[in-house]
Amino acid sequence: MSQYIPHKYSLGLDIGTSSVGWAVIDLEKERIHDLGVRHFDIAENKSARNAKGASLAKPRRDARSARKRLKRRRQRLNNLKHFFVVNNILSKEQVEEVLRPSSAYNKLDVYELREKALGGELSPEELLKVFYQIAKRRGFKSNRKVEEESDKEGGRVTKSLSINQKFLADNDYKTVGSALAKDEKFASHKRNKRDDYSNSFARADFTHELEAIITMQQNYALKNISKQAISELVYGTYEGEVKNESAIMYQRPFMTPELIEKMVGECTFESGEKRAPRASHSFEIFRLASDLAHLVYLPVTGNKRQARRSGNRITLTPEQIKLVIDEAKRRVV
Repeated sequence: MSQYIPHKYSLGLDIGTSSVGWAVIDLEKERIHDLGVRHFDIAENKSARNAKGASLAKPRRDARSARKRLKRRRQRLNNLKHFFVVNNILSKEQVEEVLRPSSAYNKLDVYELREKALGGELSPEELLKVFYQIAKRRGFKSNRKVEEESDKEGGRVTKSLSINQKFLADNDYKTVGSALAKDEKFASHKRNKRDDYSNSFARADFTHELEAIITMQQNYALKNISKQAISELVYGTYEGEVKNESAIMYQRPFMTPELIEKMVGECTFESGEKRAPRASHSFEIFRLASDLAHLVYLPVTGNKRQARRSGNRITLTPEQIKLVIDEAKRRVV
């Protein structure tokens, strides 16, 4: 039986989303022993409308997002009803009667009530209807403004927001409710239709309207309501502290230092230390320094292997890397 003589090999892998490339190098003979690539189906829905397809997890992700959105809206509406009961504006039975589908209050034109609320008294029942409608459909606000511009559907929304904000200013409408109640542009339908975002308004426009209504109605149904209770109902905050995440206009922050700290894992190399979060100044500097350290200048003729053997490879020194980083910091606006 012949004795097995081990060889020294090096395995290189190039792992992508739909393929794995590989090469085996015989280190003793200094040559490629074998190489190849293995292709496999990418985890995407190829029937999707976009060229790259959509993630197979997209249906579950969209359904989960819809459940969360509906849950938060339900919490806002329940919080609003609780506000009217706790502050003795309406009783629980009166609130239920106002919102009952067969109630006579459902025959009221809420858009006309929103216009009326800016200059006169509303009954507590009418005020609840106005607040309830605004809490259900409170305008558009996104944490992904850059992405919205590049996305086809998102771009249509942001375009409509700009058009309607200009429309309010040009026609001297004080609030969204006034425009929806009086202008012929919205006579056929007040809300958006499928694949039609022409009636979209920004969250800030609805917030402005709600503030104007509250200012007027504090002379009537909201006369004895404290400033803190109003602030917690509308914004969810009081004196800079979050008090109520179910407020009408409250939106959770996209990212906070606390959330970043919570998501950062333990460092592999330094026991008891956190890894540097990617959304941090220190990580950006580290990534720049790493890229500069791997930067290699080669002669015009020849390749990397020849340059390495002849010693013609030129890399940046630590001092040069520091100079580049200092210049990058100076140029950041």
